Amino acid sequence: MTDLYRLLPEEMEKMVIDMGQPRYRADQILYPLYYKFPQNISDLKQLPTAMRDKLITDGYTIGSATESHRIVSDDGDTTKLLLALADGTPVETVLIQYESSKIGGHPRSTICVSTQVGCAM
Repeated sequence: MTDLYRLLPEEMEKMVIDMGQPRYRADQILYPLYYKFPQNISDLKQLPTAMRDKLITDGYTIGSATESHRIVSDDGDTTKLLLALADGTPVETVLIQYESSKIGGHPRSTICVSTQVGCAM
């Protein structure tokens, strides 16, 4: 199985051309992947039904991570998420929010994402 998120744009173009589809079909896959976050191939309604069926038959999937655990600090400024990738391996992420500084600064946030699959919370 191949997760569509693992394909670079040029690889996506090659895949759709190899399927006998016009190049613009790659954009019709990439846009929703990164802006609409479909859960599965069937959610790609902008593609013809036959192409969606072929993607599924050829073993393509959409492997978005799902939240498996959440911890929020008492003050609400820090949130830790444990995400499960499509194969079940965990990845930890942390969101830290800061109020604006007293010297006229602006509020800001920091996001930390583990780069090691299997990082437990």
